[in-house]
Amino acid sequence: GQGGILGMKVDPARRVLWANFHQSNEQLGADPSSPFRTGIHEIDLETGRLLRSYSVEKEEEDHLFNDIALASDGTVYITSFSKGTLYRIPSDTGELEEWLPMPEGVYTNGIDIDPTGRFLFVAGSAEIYRVEIESREVTRMAVPEGERVGYTDGLYFDSGSLVNIASWRDETGLRYRVARLGLSEDLSCIDSVRPLDQDHPLFAFPTTGVITGGWFYYIATAQFDKVDENGTVAPWEELSDIFILRVRTGE
Repeated sequence: GQGGILGMKVDPARRVLWANFHQSNEQLGADPSSPFRTGIHEIDLETGRLLRSYSVEKEEEDHLFNDIALASDGTVYITSFSKGTLYRIPSDTGELEEWLPMPEGVYTNGIDIDPTGRFLFVAGSAEIYRVEIESREVTRMAVPEGERVGYTDGLYFDSGSLVNIASWRDETGLRYRVARLGLSEDLSCIDSVRPLDQDHPLFAFPTTGVITGGWFYYIATAQFDKVDENGTVAPWEELSDIFILRVRTGE
């Protein structure tokens, strides 16, 4: 009953794993006309036991929990892809809530929080947004002229910068890049864009990773193009191996 798993995040202080999931009606053996279900599991890292599970039901199948950010107090922030709303599970109540709708037409993906706990950074369509948590003020982050951040999947705060995995299409076709996005002192805008890894020959829809020990480890071959609109995976011989790449994040 765990469903398909998307974003995951470990809370090392509390020794739990948070994992977003989604379940189609076919997976559930339910009436095809009943709502699509998405949500998040809290799992004990020591025992593997499911501690809590939260879910929401929406008519639109593309409304699903995507990625996760954790505050130091244990509060969980969740993006919900094409419908844009940010969800939250406050540490003091433990209740899932629809916390903040994003601007019209913005779907949300990667998300992280700065170490002070003041700001969330949210990948929204082809932009990156800063959310001041206390006021819930949403600001689109400007980038240097001629630069782009692309459609960001993974997004990670690292030593006053953001690391993102992005894609975009130009005259040469679909492009992929892992980059370090330098931030202004007040964290309000992006001052610089420095590629860390771009158009790697192994790339096949790279997506999400983790920063540790000065390295960024990320999935290079998610192969989203190998799954059709019905969720059917292409034949085995058409799939590549799964590769995890790593790149230094420092200057």
